[in-house]
Amino acid sequence: MGNARLDAIFSDVLESLRRVIREHRVTEGEWRLGVAWLTEAGTQPNEIPLLLDVHLGAAVDEVSNAVEAGTENTLEGPFYVPGAPLLTAPYVLPMRPDEPGERLVFSGTVRSTGGAPLAGAVLDVWHISADGGYSHFHAGYPDYNLRGRLATDEQGRFEVLTVVPQPYEIPKDGATGRMSGRARDGRLVHFAAGLDIRPGDVVECTVTYAAPHHLNSDAPLVSHRRTPAGDLFEKPAGVMLGMPSRMGDLPGRPAAPGPTVGAPK
Repeated sequence: MGNARLDAIFSDVLESLRRVIREHRVTEGEWRLGVAWLTEAGTQPNEIPLLLDVHLGAAVDEVSNAVEAGTENTLEGPFYVPGAPLLTAPYVLPMRPDEPGERLVFSGTVRSTGGAPLAGAVLDVWHISADGGYSHFHAGYPDYNLRGRLATDEQGRFEVLTVVPQPYEIPKDGATGRMSGRARDGRLVHFAAGLDIRPGDVVECTVTYAAPHHLNSDAPLVSHRRTPAGDLFEKPAGVMLGMPSRMGDLPGRPAAPGPTVGAPK
């Protein structure tokens, strides 16, 4: 291929697949079913990037973004688009004049691992719309709709107006959704665990029973990784940064058109 690193990786991938075929004694019929499934995935919009992110993205992220301190990284996902416009304060994500959805103010503070606020840190923000689409990937959305870059102020703070996104899930009728092993209603796997596992920790388990609407794991956990998110769960409650706020409650911010998110006064 002309690239030594690419040649080495591709050769290892092929050899790993051959080893799986031999170890599991994959039959000709099973092989053809797999080829048909991949062919179907290739005909569905955005399905191959989704497939790779769901099944392999976490491993790549673990290698590329391993940190001993600071915020746990999360997957970029297949719907990132570079070159989003650099916004000016007060920050409002670009949106259609009739953008559906409740208005949401997202705010927070960016700090170093030592706790010092980071001024001028650039955040690249994007999300799905309230009616279920991503600009640049689904028809009917202007370029960079609900996408933008913004910088923190002198105290490391940021605040941006957007809309409440629709909950995102793997499409149930796509090739990836049918191979994910999740129930049709998207419920998580139920497993028995000790008291040392906190909300936010990452565990790997083996599904031992599957039914149309629930998945169980009665086997011992394969792995348990403690995370900064789990550490935060154990800390006493403090200031809730980044929580939705009513726009009218924020100093110097006019009331938003349409409904807003937050507890009424």
